[in-house]
Amino acid sequence: AGGVSLRWATYAGPNWKPSAAQWDQLLDLQQEEERARIKRFHFERDAKTAMVGRLMLHAAACAALGADRDEVKFTRNKENKPYLLPVAGKDVEGFNLNLSHHGEGV
Repeated sequence: AGGVSLRWATYAGPNWKPSAAQWDQLLDLQQEEERARIKRFHFERDAKTAMVGRLMLHAAACAALGADRDEVKFTRNKENKPYLLPVAGKDVEGFNLNLSHHGEGV
């Protein structure tokens, strides 16, 4: 069976300095649970990599499924790993995601 494979990487280090207004716009794109989670990080670098990671997961799921942003929702399993909730009219069975952080990269 075919599938979609995506591999993306981006920078989330100290040279990325979103303004307060830009940060708020990015937070507004997050689901409420993830928004709260990102706000709890003590270190800015951790909040930034979490933010970028969640945006990338969401964008990847939308791209792979051909779904609109508001159709795609995640929750977390008992190991606290994000997983995709069912999307109306889309086959998400076997849909797997992996996100890695290393230094300033996501």
